[in-house]
Amino acid sequence: AVVFDEMRRRCSWLYSKDGETQLWRAMCREAPQPAPACVPVATAAPTTAAPATTTPATTTSATTTTARSSKGVTLFCYSVVRAEGYELPLVQELLKQSVGIFACDSFAVFSQSEPFMIGTAPAGLGGGDVWTKHFVGAPVGVSKDGTAGNTKLFMNLWSAVAATDLWRGADFALKVDPDAVLLPDRLRRHLASYASWGPTFVKNCNKVPGNPDFPMMFGALEVLSQEALQVYFERQSECESKLPWQAWGEDFFMGKCLDMLGVPGLADFTILGDNRCTGAVCGDGVMAAYHPFKDIASWYDCWGQANVAHEAATYTPAPRPPSVVLRQ
Repeated sequence: AVVFDEMRRRCSWLYSKDGETQLWRAMCREAPQPAPACVPVATAAPTTAAPATTTPATTTSATTTTARSSKGVTLFCYSVVRAEGYELPLVQELLKQSVGIFACDSFAVFSQSEPFMIGTAPAGLGGGDVWTKHFVGAPVGVSKDGTAGNTKLFMNLWSAVAATDLWRGADFALKVDPDAVLLPDRLRRHLASYASWGPTFVKNCNKVPGNPDFPMMFGALEVLSQEALQVYFERQSECESKLPWQAWGEDFFMGKCLDMLGVPGLADFTILGDNRCTGAVCGDGVMAAYHPFKDIASWYDCWGQANVAHEAATYTPAPRPPSVVLRQ
């Protein structure tokens, strides 16, 4: 059910005792009573995607066979989850509702644990069981910024991503944190201007203008073109041998690595709203992802605000760097 939250002065979701989400859009409209009427409106049909469905005996993924979809820009989206903690129940709920990464054209869920089943995909996603894909773990320390020093761990992850081949069937590959509220359709519209740019990646945060480390790619949403990911896969060893990555977080490493390899980074600060950067305002009608929202209720509250908001009619793309090599 959808109710009016007097404290926050907006419509919110009311959840059943078993935690199942009532997935509605909440629309507030003027009404005679003191509080607005919150009108639930059923969401559109789920997007059909190609899931990475595996069994414990194999890590073979379903593949995307077309480089373009009827929606234009195609996305391969993947997340990393731990078997314990808040991430797994959140990802399981997103799968049930075909939202977040599960509304991309193809998706995969990775874990250091041995493969385990996330859940059964809805009929719109093919109805099969969705299993995690294993990648090799690594020790995680503290980075120079006081965040997780997890570069080696994610080097192992990216090796597992390369093995799936799912990234080959998409225009862009996205690493999405489980607690990031992703709106794939809005992101497609953002990325449409960059679809012909060849090897590129998005620098989505300019928290400290003038600092030599900014703008940079914050890890809640890492957007790389297919060609950029291929450059990384082919030349990752150069970054590992030449960069002092041991005290870096994985997002800082990936950005510095792509910079070193000559992959143009485009500075687009209208894609990710992150409270760890310059803030997340879920109802702004602009951003294609918001972070962090670590439980089911807050994730869907943000998702609902974003879907109800009047979306910007157009987006101003980042200027094209001279070094960009256009796709043929």
